Amino acid sequence: MTEEVPMSYETLDTLGRRMVQKLREAAGASQNAPAYLFWGQTPEELWKVLRDFAQNEALRAGIPPEILFPLRSVITRNGYTVMAILFHRGKLHLTGARVQVMPTAKA
Repeated sequence: MTEEVPMSYETLDTLGRRMVQKLREAAGASQNAPAYLFWGQTPEELWKVLRDFAQNEALRAGIPPEILFPLRSVITRNGYTVMAILFHRGKLHLTGARVQVMPTAKA
């Protein structure tokens, strides 16, 4: 899935929930299965966020960090700025989108 539309943070939340739900359904995982949503303003920023997760949090989340590092090429090749991942039954499931996150205007 690749979407290229300006988004507010509220819309990003909706997109993220939809991405996670689709991952759970595709993997046959319960609706309570832990899934993770990452985003950045650019693919490079998304990679930095995911790399930080891999280095500092993945093991606690039950995800082998080494399976996350090859995702850099997936992110850059597809221009993803949003990525959802689910590790279920020993397999990594993922989906990404290319969106532009717009800051919310304050009145």
